[in-house]
Amino acid sequence: MESLARQSVKEGWSVREIEKAVERIRRGPRRRRSAQSDVPAPHVKDIEERLKQKLGSAVRITPSRTLANGRKAKGRIEIEFYTGDDLDRLMLILGLTEEF
Repeated sequence: MESLARQSVKEGWSVREIEKAVERIRRGPRRRRSAQSDVPAPHVKDIEERLKQKLGSAVRITPSRTLANGRKAKGRIEIEFYTGDDLDRLMLILGLTEEF
């Protein structure tokens, strides 16, 4: 409590800020609610491996998730490339041509 008092004086906290800090100390660290993946992990690994073989580049998939509060978090697919030629090769494999 003494260190909290020193910090509040040093930083010029208001009474409300001090009350909030004391309440955070009383409650202890927050427990994070777990998020539930919408796609099973073995399925994600299988898809990553198949894409890696097809594209010849590293692929990472972050599946969408349903958060503890019911909201949905977006999924993501990342494909690595190293040079412009490598990007062109990936675009060709994906069936995308330069249309610009």
